[in-house]
Parts: sequence; structure tokens; C-alpha cells
Amino acid sequence: MLGLMSPIPGLWGGEIPEISKPVVRGSADYPETIGGAPISEGFSEGNPRVSSQIHGWKLPIPGPHRLVRVTEILRAPGPSTWRTWDAQVTLNVSPERDSCMTNWSEYPENGWIENSWEIEPCDPRGWYTFEVYFDGRLAATIPFEVK
Repeated sequence: MLGLMSPIPGLWGGEIPEISKPVVRGSADYPETIGGAPISEGFSEGNPRVSSQIHGWKLPIPGPHRLVRVTEILRAPGPSTWRTWDAQVTLNVSPERDSCMTNWSEYPENGWIENSWEIEPCDPRGWYTFEVYFDGRLAATIPFEVK
């Protein structure tokens, strides 16, 4: 997390991305949110191993309102399920099925761009990482844990 937080004030004029706080739904100890995973939340009906979890990010865009080319690489601790319901998004899955790259362009909403993924119960537990690029430049590396 220190690697993520230290360059942000210089890149976005002191504005720091929203960092999530623990979210609790259905259990006193689940889910736990790992610092550095904005808008990371889970949902469970009592057992995190049989429920999907939603993890994502929300980052500020420096400069004026403009179309931004976004590249996102999601790295998983092992082979994972990769799919999208958005016909505009193409998934480039690695041969090992442990990472997926997506590209799209969008206008920021109120100066922010965000995305999220649903981690399914059949996906591996452990540490994942979002790498987010805006117009070809690394904007953030965000680790998070799926339990």
C-alpha cells in the first residue's frame, strides 16, 4: 500500500483515491477489506467460501474532462474464471488463466473512473492485484485479498 499512496499526491495534486473501509454484511467478521482496494466489498450469506465477492477500484483523473484510454490488468493467485457481460469489453486472458487484461475508453464521471470484478466462489483465494493504466501510464497498483 505504501507504493500506491506515496506517488498519488504528486500525480493528483494532493487528492488521494477513496480507500474502502471494512464492510460487514451478514457476519461480524466477514468480509475484511484490505487497505488499498477502493470500493472493495464482499457479500455473504454466512460463508465467504460459497459466496461471490465484489472488488474494484476508483481513481481520480488529472486534467480536464476528456476521453481516457483505460488498461486494467487483474492478476490472480492462480487460474481463475474470466468473463464479462459488456459486449464493448474484450478480455485478454493469459495462457495460465491467472491474469486478464481489459482495455476501454471512457469519460470520467466527476473526475473519477472506476471498475469492479466479481470474484466467484470457484476462483482461488489469496492476494490479487489491479494494475490500472490511464492513457498508457501506470495510475495505480492495488493489491487486495480474497478470503
